[in-house]
Amino acid sequence: MIIFPAGESRVDAIASRLDQFQCLLFLDIDGVLNPYGGPGGGPGPDAIDTEMVAHLNHILQNTNAGIVVSSGWRVSHSAIRAMAKAGIDQWHTRFLGVTPSLPNYTGDHSAVRWKEIQKWLQRNHWEGRFAVLDDMGLISEHPAFFQTEEEVGLTREIADQVVKHLQT
Repeated sequence: MIIFPAGESRVDAIASRLDQFQCLLFLDIDGVLNPYGGPGGGPGPDAIDTEMVAHLNHILQNTNAGIVVSSGWRVSHSAIRAMAKAGIDQWHTRFLGVTPSLPNYTGDHSAVRWKEIQKWLQRNHWEGRFAVLDDMGLISEHPAFFQTEEEVGLTREIADQVVKHLQT
């Protein structure tokens, strides 16, 4: 959990930490770090796959990326704590926060998630490189979007593609 100094807003606190990073990674969990066919068998904080975490760590160790959680997990403090314990490289330093929750009037979760990411980028005045890891087909035509298969999760091949994208 991030504790903000007296008189400093969440946006100010994140803005001061953004300078540490050359790029951002918007991270979904279920279907990315927690494949539906994985050891946990589906959604839930106890189901983060260590192999998927190793692939995520490959991205983090080869980029200077901050992490923003865009997953439905972002609304659960226990799920965020589970991520802190999952072995993600420098989690406490890299974790910048979560995307805002916007209303979903149409039932199109993909469109809403992309709008939540855009809102975070706008609110935090980020104009640098970023990547989005998600199993939902959010914005398949956007070069920053990398889609995993929900039963497989994050693969080394996708991790390598994300590294290449964030390094260029």
